[in-house]
Amino acid sequence: MAKNGKTHAAIAPRQVKRAGKARAEGAPINFIRPPDGITSGYSAHGASWFNNSMKGWLARPNSPIDDVFFSIETLRGRSRDLYESNAIAAAIIDATVLYVIGTGLQSLPDVDGEVLGITEDEADTLNDQIRKEFNVWGSSPNCDFYRRQNLPQLQEMALRTMLLSGDCPTIPTYLDEPGVEYKLVLRMLESDRVCNPLYYNWERPIYSGVETNEAGRVVAYHIKQIHPYQGVINATILKNLYSWIRIEAYGEETGRPNVLLLAEFKRPEQPRGVPILAHVLEILKDSDRFMKAAISAEEVAAKFVMAITSQFPNQDFLNTLSDDERKLLHSLKDYEVPIEGQNKAVFLKPGDTMTMLNASRANSNFDSLTSATAKFIGAGVGMPYDILLATFSGNFSASRGSVLRWGKRVNYLRNLICSQLLNPIYSEWMSEAVAIGKLSLPGYFDDGRKRLAYERCEWSGTGMGALAPGEEVKAARDRISTLITNVEEETLAYDGSSFRRNMKRLKKELEICKEVGVSHPAVAEPAKVHQTFTDSISDEDASSVTDNEEKAADSEERETSNLMVRRTLNYHEEPAPGETLIFG
Repeated sequence: MAKNGKTHAAIAPRQVKRAGKARAEGAPINFIRPPDGITSGYSAHGASWFNNSMKGWLARPNSPIDDVFFSIETLRGRSRDLYESNAIAAAIIDATVLYVIGTGLQSLPDVDGEVLGITEDEADTLNDQIRKEFNVWGSSPNCDFYRRQNLPQLQEMALRTMLLSGDCPTIPTYLDEPGVEYKLVLRMLESDRVCNPLYYNWERPIYSGVETNEAGRVVAYHIKQIHPYQGVINATILKNLYSWIRIEAYGEETGRPNVLLLAEFKRPEQPRGVPILAHVLEILKDSDRFMKAAISAEEVAAKFVMAITSQFPNQDFLNTLSDDERKLLHSLKDYEVPIEGQNKAVFLKPGDTMTMLNASRANSNFDSLTSATAKFIGAGVGMPYDILLATFSGNFSASRGSVLRWGKRVNYLRNLICSQLLNPIYSEWMSEAVAIGKLSLPGYFDDGRKRLAYERCEWSGTGMGALAPGEEVKAARDRISTLITNVEEETLAYDGSSFRRNMKRLKKELEICKEVGVSHPAVAEPAKVHQTFTDSISDEDASSVTDNEEKAADSEERETSNLMVRRTLNYHEEPAPGETLIFG
């Protein structure tokens, strides 16, 4: 049987000859130029080798492993450097963390009562119990391996690390500390520590510290005990300087993840994440250089600039001097005397003069160019220009469009954090809470479906805010009245709170106001609306209303109001036959 090269040469000799020529010119090995006769389709446009705009563009379709493995360290270093020195890069990272995490994503347990065989009231009681117990653990720094931050602060650190470094490895582990109820702690690591061991078995596929099996599934992570670029050295660091730990990806008995890798994977089979600034590093650095040069030029232009015009050494001038005068002249030097701040007075040699120069370089295109650059950078990272620079200078519709577009990006990142980090942590915590008797959840360890029903949880974040609060509330009322959404969803979207908790608090407030003898805004507002409506009725129309009709209308109004209050406080009840439940 002929070899592959001979077979190809026999079938397509011209293509093989052309491929050899392409290799000689430096084209990638797997690239074969199309025949000269093909002048249509992709080969004549985007994949053309002959168009002037495409010549010299040797883009190779690298594997996701190669793209990450050979570039990740450079991308991380440059992203962190820009974050520390460039205002736009810092705004991208900080604004994303602020909007996505805010004061922290709060747990809203939502057990599946239907699967568990419990009533809705029992499910609500159980949800409150789980939420309070989870807050006992998450609100304390004891949930942090280093005992410095609580769970909301760890969320912020995890997202910032992912944005800057591409991913954030987190290890749920257990520590037995005196005086601490829960042993579960979260240990977050720098992304650089997950890397290939210095000496490892080449038969095992390990890519950037992620070990896979032959099928490509992740089986373990290799973590360096000391940061690869650790500069400060002591005895402990020196002892573990070239030491790695191999951690199985999943527990052998429980099947739960031992390492949580928060990352935004863009391609299948991608082992590690890449920094969010990777797409815009080049334009960010160019704009950074331009802005610094422009600012330096303006700084120079704001000062007096003079040039020295010297007559020394001049032979005619020297001939007029004696030997002693020449020696004295050569011994003289310019010297400076500080006056104030960075200003100086310069004393010159005899015969030297000063000439004023105009160093003005005012750049009239500075603002337009930087604004256009910021728009391109914002588009590259999925952040609208208004959000990036915090300048809502457009009209209301444009600003609202930017907020809505950014809201979709925020929800996407929140869902990413919940699925890859918070839900596994919540599951791990609940397992310990049941094991140590803090929660009584029958069937949790015995039935997989019941376990999933107990672990069902939603996460609430800070609302996006409203550009026109009145219009937003009116639109929410219209969506509820037309059955597009419900009160729970609208409350969650507006400020991240819970409608049920709000109603419980409102109920307590109404009781307190009634006890004290003052009116509550929730009760006073409908009265104000009623007063406005009655004021709009003309005297002629009002005279036609009899006393009996007025009493009947008042009685019907009170009954309707009581019905709405009852339905609001117990909104899960179904309307009675013949009743209509009015939303908004």
